[in-house]
Amino acid sequence: PLTIFRLDSQHEYAVFEIGMSRAGEIRSLSQVVKPDICIITNIGVSHIEYLGSREGILRAKCEIFENMQPNGLAVLNGDDDMLTALKLDFPVLYYGFGPGNDVRAEDVVADGLRGTLFTVRQGDIHFRAKTPLPGIHLVRTALAVSAVGLRLGLSPQEIAQGIESFKPSKMRMDIIRTNSRITLINDAYNAGPESMKAALDILAQAGGRRVCVLGDMLELGAYSRELHEDIGRYAGAVGIDLAVFVGENSRYAFEAFEDAKAINAGNTAMYFESKSELLKELHGLLHKRDTVLVKASRGMGFEDVVTEITR
Repeated sequence: PLTIFRLDSQHEYAVFEIGMSRAGEIRSLSQVVKPDICIITNIGVSHIEYLGSREGILRAKCEIFENMQPNGLAVLNGDDDMLTALKLDFPVLYYGFGPGNDVRAEDVVADGLRGTLFTVRQGDIHFRAKTPLPGIHLVRTALAVSAVGLRLGLSPQEIAQGIESFKPSKMRMDIIRTNSRITLINDAYNAGPESMKAALDILAQAGGRRVCVLGDMLELGAYSRELHEDIGRYAGAVGIDLAVFVGENSRYAFEAFEDAKAINAGNTAMYFESKSELLKELHGLLHKRDTVLVKASRGMGFEDVVTEITR
């Protein structure tokens, strides 16, 4: 609503993030926005504590269509199994990596922490683009906005320039080079299982010793132990050199990482019950030229960890 009140006659387009943690919240906000174009990026397991299942999350996210304009368009992740199974009676554009998507990525080339090069293709239209930050998930996001840009009549050059000029919000995949020559990946704003794995994939591409400092993922309810264990195994599988886990639920991730060490010998894990315990020991854990990922749910307040590393 505050964004709506800031609009005036000079604006041609407005972009709204309509988020939720419980059923009914997207319905309420979309009554205010009445969108012309609706993007759904994925059906993951964030907020599953309140919505019970991926099916419940899908239903909650599809509330956005209830107040879409009659001539509206849905732009959906065509690589998501639940979104592609939807039966909708209005126009849909699918984006993703699969060949069946309307807008897809081809010739993808990772450039380490400097980003990813790729070709956007929709029918006979194709152009080269680059995300300025790493992560295959950002390529998928760039495909979503490319689909919207092409629909609204932007040129391929304008879209490519827009993608390359992207700057992250504070504490969202913000790459910092510290005075002690540590490369810090500050992704401390929030965390869920999907974004944790995406961030670990990025860290795995980095040079030097790769260190992750991971806190609890919240709002996972009865699935919390299982999903934290999954993250611990994943961190071990992608080859993180030092994994530091912090918080009550992160003990499960730590234990799963330790189990994975039998497969990936040489990896090291540490566990701290609280952020305050970690901060006392943090200085001795890090070395010059380390690449360090910091990530946790918002309630963990991991900006304090970022501040200490930077200091």
